[in-house]
Amino acid sequence: MATRIKRALPIQLLAGLTLAAVSAASAGPLLAAIEQIDHQNLYERRFVLPRDAEVEIDAVGSGWPDENSVFAYPWILNLTSRHVVWRMTPQRAEPYGGDQNLREQVRLALPAGEYAVYFSAVGGFFPIRKKVTLFRLFDLGSIKIDGQFPVDWDEYGDPDDWYVRVRASDPDYAVAPPPRQDREAEIGALVRLSRVGNTRYRCAALEVHAPLRARVLAIGEYAGEGRGFADGAWILDRDRCRRVWEMTLENTEPAGGAEKNRRFDAEVTFQPGRYLACYGTDDSHAYDSWNAPPPFDPASWGLTLIPVDASAAGDVEVAIDPPVENLVVAHTMVGDGSFRQEGFTLTRPARFCVRGLGEKMHGKERLVDFGWIEDAATRNVVWTMEYDLGHFAGGELRNRLVEAQVELDAGHYYVGYISDGSHSYDGWHDHGPFDPRGWGMMVSGAGVDFSSDWVHPLDEGALTRAVIALAPMRDDQRREVRFAVESPTTVRLIALGEGDRDEMYDYGWLRSDDSGRTVWRMRPEETEHAGGARKNRRTERVLTLEPGHYRLGYRTDGSHAFGDWNAEMPREAYRWGVTMIELPS
Repeated sequence: MATRIKRALPIQLLAGLTLAAVSAASAGPLLAAIEQIDHQNLYERRFVLPRDAEVEIDAVGSGWPDENSVFAYPWILNLTSRHVVWRMTPQRAEPYGGDQNLREQVRLALPAGEYAVYFSAVGGFFPIRKKVTLFRLFDLGSIKIDGQFPVDWDEYGDPDDWYVRVRASDPDYAVAPPPRQDREAEIGALVRLSRVGNTRYRCAALEVHAPLRARVLAIGEYAGEGRGFADGAWILDRDRCRRVWEMTLENTEPAGGAEKNRRFDAEVTFQPGRYLACYGTDDSHAYDSWNAPPPFDPASWGLTLIPVDASAAGDVEVAIDPPVENLVVAHTMVGDGSFRQEGFTLTRPARFCVRGLGEKMHGKERLVDFGWIEDAATRNVVWTMEYDLGHFAGGELRNRLVEAQVELDAGHYYVGYISDGSHSYDGWHDHGPFDPRGWGMMVSGAGVDFSSDWVHPLDEGALTRAVIALAPMRDDQRREVRFAVESPTTVRLIALGEGDRDEMYDYGWLRSDDSGRTVWRMRPEETEHAGGARKNRRTERVLTLEPGHYRLGYRTDGSHAFGDWNAEMPREAYRWGVTMIELPS
């Protein structure tokens, strides 16, 4: 995909249109009008031109001509091309009636088609002006205060005077009935994830059978440096489990209205393959919930794909909001302080797509809600969710989305996921991600040749090596497991716990039931730092056990254990406790 990118037509005035002042009141028929602007809103009216026409526009809004700013203003959008054909500008407008009102009268030629007239009376964040008085008696005028300050929809200008009227210049022009406000214009889109509201997550699966040139139109909200888009779009190669396109500050341009409104509008080439085109929003400033001036094409808030050659649509299969295919393990809707684990057996080497949503630790580039894949026989971790593999996932800056391809040999595996004590599906600290139900991790087969017949539920009894895991352990727990050894056996012990240089507060042990002797105990001097807080300690020991009866145990005190950390948790938080693994003889 994306072998060639070509900018589409700009969203400014369409090339070739003629603008001229309206010298007298028109006798032509009224095509559309927005009047009685009496509350905060984005107003819309539509009209149809059955043939090319010259139209006359008369509009009053508000703004500061000397500062090149408008606050309440109209524009006209071509609903087929999705381009602005006219908008009120302070350069062409003139003061009208005081109180920062502006009036613009123009005449322009428009091709036949469907159009929408908008009037934004939304308010938002703008520079402000403050009156200057002397002794509260003499008005000395006003001064401009630069910056971004909340401004009510009717703070500047007089809404009683605001309107926009569009007439045909030809008195004999035959007016067609206007299209419904909620009807989408025929634009030949393959995918139209449009009018996306707050806290929504939408996807479309595409199967492309021949090279496809498509116009990609995406409009969203830029959240600022370090976060990316609060409302944004991206496209994933489903077979390679990696993003091939996404909205960025660099590849987008202003979409009109608030500065945070950004637009990608360009031609992109898709090679044959399978793709997932997605769009997500946070909980504010999306379609029909604007907290600042909306974009010039508000209905396209979302993601649209239009084939450049209409005949190419037959080479693409599309499914809207499809289920996850070849799903193997799904740990989703994970709440606070959770531990999830599920195993599977793979009968032949295969590729998998891993999709994980997790929480970034404040001030550090590491995850505290994350998943991993480990070999069930050896308990060696073969893949882990890492911060630097991910993308901003929407909502709070701490939300991360990891999409990756993992290759596994035939064998037995566990898929695990843990969360700390806050900010999860049970209750977000502030704002959740685009896809809150996906909080956790999913593993699915990758590629068109993948077969679900290769994957079976893990039968732990079929494992040839014994594993005893007393992990992860929570506060105020004590657990012991008894087992027998029939012949000399070498084992590996991995233990994590809380301690300092003199004492362990959470620790494990191994005792012989036959002799009562402690074979092994977790001692502070034999541990090393386990990552995170300094009191997180880790030890690993290899022992040979003679035939006999044993018990493996672990205990925790009343604080700082899995699910209730009072300091930074260790890297392998899921191993808090003790794990014993039989080694090959």
